[in-house]
Amino acid sequence: MKIPQISDIHLTGDDRLLFGSSPRDRLAAAIHTIRHEHADARLCLFTGDLAEGATIQAYRQLADLAADLAAGLPMPCRFLAGNHDARSVLVQALPPEHSQADGFLQQAVDTEQGRFLLQVHQSSSGARPGHPFDRRTWFA
Repeated sequence: MKIPQISDIHLTGDDRLLFGSSPRDRLAAAIHTIRHEHADARLCLFTGDLAEGATIQAYRQLADLAADLAAGLPMPCRFLAGNHDARSVLVQALPPEHSQADGFLQQAVDTEQGRFLLQVHQSSSGARPGHPFDRRTWFA
């Protein structure tokens, strides 16, 4: 099963360059490549770090770009926060179908090959970065 992953986008919420290039332009190029070379993929993942600085402006830019650019993708898209993302801010910007009612982004995607579990790291205060949430009931 083919699942393209676009990682470490680091959108800035404006047109500011980051490391000498535009995160928005890099994302557009990646989506263009997926559209034209991987249209047979089952799912497309956008994974953290999604926004530089974890600002609401950057997450809104992500939501707008995802709606515009990914609309032409022939597969569903899912978002997972990274260790520098702020999940509580991210879920405010994404459409409701990308998060659960409790604000978490974990999802189970059923495919012909079985269930594909999308789980984010734990990033709450006092937690060790990179460790999964202990919420095992969400995928049952």
